[in-house]
Amino acid sequence: MLYSSLLLLIQSGVMLFSAFVPREAEARITKVVIERTESPAFDGQEFGSVGRYEKLVGRMFGEVDPHAAENVHIVNLDKAPKNAAGRVEYSTDFYLLKPVELARGNHKLFYGVINRGNKVDLVMMNNAPSGEKTNDPTTAEDVGNGFLMRQGYAIAWSGWQARGKTGTQCCIDPKPRAMGADLPIPLDKGKPIIGVVRDVFVGQQQTNPPNHQTATLSYPVDRLAAESVCQAFEKFECHTFNSSGPQLFGEGD
Repeated sequence: MLYSSLLLLIQSGVMLFSAFVPREAEARITKVVIERTESPAFDGQEFGSVGRYEKLVGRMFGEVDPHAAENVHIVNLDKAPKNAAGRVEYSTDFYLLKPVELARGNHKLFYGVINRGNKVDLVMMNNAPSGEKTNDPTTAEDVGNGFLMRQGYAIAWSGWQARGKTGTQCCIDPKPRAMGADLPIPLDKGKPIIGVVRDVFVGQQQTNPPNHQTATLSYPVDRLAAESVCQAFEKFECHTFNSSGPQLFGEGD
């Protein structure tokens, strides 16, 4: 991931984004655009001694050096378009919740990793309801019991998957409030890259409704010849427990 190393610094209400405060060649955020602010957020709810929270939503723009040792393992980064400085540019959504009065917080950042464009951390940590407001909590009810807020954390998310036609692994649904990134498309001497890819389909989650008999691949197929396609199936087993002991559910159940 290009964004797993991002460190969010919050100082006197001003946001700075950096990658470990590294050497100039590694990576850097070049611009931050705040598109929406809600202060106070969540109906003005007070979260114990930390007080009220505010929300900042926008985009951040960055660039990475494809030749830096830290980046050489990013697949096909060397084939992506480069700017005049020889770096690869990208942009991503960000979403920040922080105490209105930073001095009352714990001065720590809780960074949530997006799951297919969706925020899951408030559901898991705050017992917040999962639904339409998961990706953009607005009311006090939307943030559940407020656990992370009462602890004083600044809470941030940023996109890391590309937007586009949804496949099993590659992209996120272009639905409202889903978080994603705009990433450059690598080319092989000006032509699309052709190679072997592996897609995994797990039940109905990654197959197409209504009958779930088809699935969308992450990338377009170059050749439809049968000898170019390999399929493998694995039996899935799920163990559950009830009053009579463990129950095993497998293929065909």
